[in-house]
Amino acid sequence: MRIFAFLLVSFLMVFPALSSEKTELSFLDAANRPVSLQNFSGKIVILNIWASWCPPCVQEMPDLIALQKTYAAQGLQLIALSEDIAGFPTITPFLEKNNWQDLPVYWDKGGINMRHLGASGLPTSYIFNRAGKLLEKIEGNPQWTSTKMVAKIEKYLEQK
Repeated sequence: MRIFAFLLVSFLMVFPALSSEKTELSFLDAANRPVSLQNFSGKIVILNIWASWCPPCVQEMPDLIALQKTYAAQGLQLIALSEDIAGFPTITPFLEKNNWQDLPVYWDKGGINMRHLGASGLPTSYIFNRAGKLLEKIEGNPQWTSTKMVAKIEKYLEQK
């Protein structure tokens, strides 16, 4: 039992976002102001870690935008957290080129949140409940608008 407890504590120290506590994250908006995950309290949050140079990230973005538009009124919030090194001077023209100006994009300056969350590649998404606790980590493109993923999102949205 002691070995199990030690391994569990060690795991949670290495992967703090997977604990039952609220996840503390801070990132920057286009005006270079800090924004916290707690700003979205009361919403089911899909935090998608992506970059403009990542083809699978770009491929899944229209599906994420569609989910946001479909379920925003029910409390879904997409946070597109960019890992582009130069920040908004790179992000903004990319969004304009793809006609994604309405996409809620933030910048993970220095990749701090990506490391904190334990993301090993792009894209990686995290779904948080209305209290800011991590529900699920998704690596790669899960086909966001598939029947399976839509059912999962709807289930999360039913939780109060």
